[in-house]
Amino acid sequence: MGKENILTHPLILHLHFETAICMVGIITKDPEHKDSGMNGSPLSYHLCIFLLMLILASCVTSPDFGNKDYSAIMKDTLRSAEQGDAQAQTNLGIMYANGYGVKQDYTEAAKWYREAAEQGNTAAQFNLGVMYYKGLGVSQDYVKSAKWFSLAADSGDVKAQGNLGFMYEKGQGVTQDYAAAAKWLHMAAVRGDIDAQSHLGIMYLGGTGVPQDYKEALWWVRSAAEHGEVNAQYTIGTMYDKGQGLPQDHAVAAEWYRKAGYQGSAQAQHNLGVMYFNGQGVPQDFAEAAKWFRMAADRGDPLAQSTIGFMYDSGQGVAQDYAEAAAWYRKAAEQGDAVAQFNLGSMYFKGKGLKEDYGEAARWYHMAAVQGYAQAQYSLGLMYCEGNGVPQDPVQAYLWLNLAAEQEIETADIYLDVLAEHMTPDQISQAREIAKSWEQRNQKQSVDNSKNDNY
Repeated sequence: MGKENILTHPLILHLHFETAICMVGIITKDPEHKDSGMNGSPLSYHLCIFLLMLILASCVTSPDFGNKDYSAIMKDTLRSAEQGDAQAQTNLGIMYANGYGVKQDYTEAAKWYREAAEQGNTAAQFNLGVMYYKGLGVSQDYVKSAKWFSLAADSGDVKAQGNLGFMYEKGQGVTQDYAAAAKWLHMAAVRGDIDAQSHLGIMYLGGTGVPQDYKEALWWVRSAAEHGEVNAQYTIGTMYDKGQGLPQDHAVAAEWYRKAGYQGSAQAQHNLGVMYFNGQGVPQDFAEAAKWFRMAADRGDPLAQSTIGFMYDSGQGVAQDYAEAAAWYRKAAEQGDAVAQFNLGSMYFKGKGLKEDYGEAARWYHMAAVQGYAQAQYSLGLMYCEGNGVPQDPVQAYLWLNLAAEQEIETADIYLDVLAEHMTPDQISQAREIAKSWEQRNQKQSVDNSKNDNY
């Protein structure tokens, strides 16, 4: 799976009621996906809720932020904080961080979080980890962020466990360790953290840090998706789309893509556009495809930008508009999309939607060609043959035409034969050596990229 599936965990400031969280944990799934002893009994469930309400009512050390009289709260909280009360220090940090009763001041918030965190207050440790992660009131420091998340995670803070898992996955502030990432995400997931469930499922899907297991992936991803987690909805859509761990079902895939798409997932929007374009799982509908591609394109997805450019270019699902096509090709091309780079080059070459410019055409063809796009290699080779937009150069022409021929562009062989008749053996040898060196470098880069493509 592509890197677009890597999730980002919401790092949030929160009030912490540790005892209450422990009670909530009783009615969540256990690590082996079996119902806990209290789950399933209406009487036990309502007893838990009743006890939870009692516990919340007894948490008198946390300020009532729903009360509009912040000045009285601030005065009492400050007095307790200055006397060394860790919970009051934490609450004071929250008030400064959110501007409750005082002018918002992240530096002051971090100061009070530190006071409480050093006394072992879990919520303060978590929030101080957030401050260091985001650089709020302190210099951004992933190492210190990981340190405070680790302390809070060891004390059972579910969000800290999830955040620490993400930091191990990304290698932020800690040595990258996928197994450790999976461990911490699992601890958060079994306690009901939706984001951790989603990402843990993706790790099982890709076999990253854990053995690849489609059944386990589906369990975690579905749990998160049914709670509305957008990345999980997109991922379960891809699982149905590809038949990973369950029967392939394009119609069900389309529904999950739709749910994620309405929540703003550009990848889901793009994939649903593809399904409408091809008539997979939904009736073929170019206008509907264009709608979803446009939604994804507006969110910056380069594949969607390239595709909506093609639709304007060809007049499928939208009124044909070469200038609009060129504008979308450019957006995608500037993000490195090889197809868009080639198409934008062609627009310059033909003067479609843009002023004819062989130099610009050659520039965009070259960008796509070095990415291995065969049509661009072929077109660039012809431009070197004829000296259009670039100096006439038989060695460069032979190089790019030879690379295109190796990707089975049939007419490239014809031009190579004609070109060879006007080249010396040394020039042909030089072109082949450059091509060989280019291919080796490109293969190494592909291997390096695949090592980093963990999802």
